[in-house]
Amino acid sequence: MPTALFYSVKADAMLDEWVTTMRGNFQTAPVEKTGVYAGSNTVYVSGQTYHFRNTEGVTLFVGKELAVRNIGRPAAAVYAPTVGVNVKEIR
Repeated sequence: MPTALFYSVKADAMLDEWVTTMRGNFQTAPVEKTGVYAGSNTVYVSGQTYHFRNTEGVTLFVGKELAVRNIGRPAAAVYAPTVGVNVKEIR
């Protein structure tokens, strides 16, 4: 009959395996939002003004609505169009 020590060691091993799995590199799916280009590297997204980084191949006019995604961090958002080239995340 297994003892309490057996169950404790088994639980610790399972916990270590779970922690290793959860610490893996999971990439979150980029969330597309609709923004309005306001000029001077500025875009309005959900009523807030954010810094905007344009990419090659996207023609912009003030007031143009476009799909954007955050390429920065949640606390320091930098938005870029979801189309075009050279869309890279900032870390």
